[in-house]
This record gives sequence, structure tokens and C-alpha cells, in this order.
Amino acid sequence: MDLRKAESALLVVFGASGDLAKRKLIPALYALYEQGLLPPNFVVLGYARTDYTDEEFRRLAYEGIREYSSEDVDDKKWQTFASLLYYQAGSYDSRESFETLSARVDELDHQHDTKNNHLFYLSTPPTVFEPITTLLSETGMAKEKGDGWTRVIIEKPFGH
Repeated sequence: MDLRKAESALLVVFGASGDLAKRKLIPALYALYEQGLLPPNFVVLGYARTDYTDEEFRRLAYEGIREYSSEDVDDKKWQTFASLLYYQAGSYDSRESFETLSARVDELDHQHDTKNNHLFYLSTPPTVFEPITTLLSETGMAKEKGDGWTRVIIEKPFGH
């Protein structure tokens, strides 16, 4: 079987302080990391309204992995994985918040050499899909930079 190698990327998770991220997203990302399936230059930037620091977000992620993962947490692997997790608090409908987010994305791009590959994952209520995508566009984050790519994923079960 010929599997394509995953490219370096920065994953921005909108709604990162929510239940879906804690129960499903972060444990799944950790499982991929443990299995060696994430690219070497991969970083996660959680974004939500809750005012967390990077360390508080890492603690929330650790609790989610311990509680909801089917595997035990390897402390050494966790420490390395945790160093790839960051957090930015902000509003979903504020241009100023998104300009701050854009600066943080640029900073992490350079710090982790993610090649300007951006994946924006909306794990939020449907009521904020439109303001988020509009502000991604207005602040230039939806635009591809250099040889990088940009994708937006909306995670929401239909009927909600």
C-alpha cells in the first residue's frame, strides 16, 4: 500500500475549549502522533473564547486524552506532543481578535516551519460558521501563501 506522507501543517481548531475537541479531536491527534502518523513539523493552535494560556490548554488536552483515549498516555511522548499545542483566546466575530490570531499563526509558521500549510477546523456551533469564515477571508488567513495550502473543515453533525 502506497501511503502519501503527510505534509507539515498548522492546524487551527476553532472551539478548542469545547467538548468535541476534548473528547474526540485532541485524543485522535494524540493517537496519530503516538503512531508516528503526524508530519514532523505539525502544530496545533487551539482558538476559543475561553481565556486559557498555552499551559492551561495543554492541561485540558491531557485530561481529555487520559479520560477519553483507549490507550494509556506515554509520559515521554506526551511531553513532546504537548510542546506542539498552543492556544489563542478570542472572539469569533471580532476583526481585532482575528488579526491577533493571524499574527500568532505567522509566528508559529516560522517557529515550526509549517511551510504556510494551514488547516482551519471549525468545531463550533453553526451560528459562528459565517463570522469565522468571513474573518478568515478578510484578514487574509484564507488565502494561500507562497507554496503553502489552506483548507477549512466544518465539523458539525447535520440536524444540530
